[in-house]
Amino acid sequence: MSHGFDAATAAPEARGAAEPRLPGLLGAFDRTMRLLNQVILAVGGLCLVAACLVLTHSVVVRYLLKEPTEWQDEMAVFLIIGATFLSAAGVQAKRGHVAIEALTGLLPPAANRVRLLLADIVSLAFCLFFAWKSWSRDHEAW
Repeated sequence: MSHGFDAATAAPEARGAAEPRLPGLLGAFDRTMRLLNQVILAVGGLCLVAACLVLTHSVVVRYLLKEPTEWQDEMAVFLIIGATFLSAAGVQAKRGHVAIEALTGLLPPAANRVRLLLADIVSLAFCLFFAWKSWSRDHEAW
């Protein structure tokens, strides 16, 4: 099993060759998406820090000040779920998700490319379905 992300390979001096530059509009789109992913990953990290602070506040208020807490648990859950979904695109772009490499080692490179493409299509389908259902639920709640 591979976790896709290794601190040793993430260090700047351990990185491989630079990724190929894409021409024209496709290159601009790629750079924009990379920047957007970096911003969203940073926001996801801030959401996790905020969830830690909210839960710490809840513990202090509940046990030291003997006050009931009402909103902290829900807020922490929303922040953690938000961080999870916000970081999904950036993790998928880096192929940093947990993957089992049994098929990767057995398949020829062409079949592996098809497998990766199918994984991307399934991920896109899930995200589209999730966005559609979220929008319909949001509209219904509004």
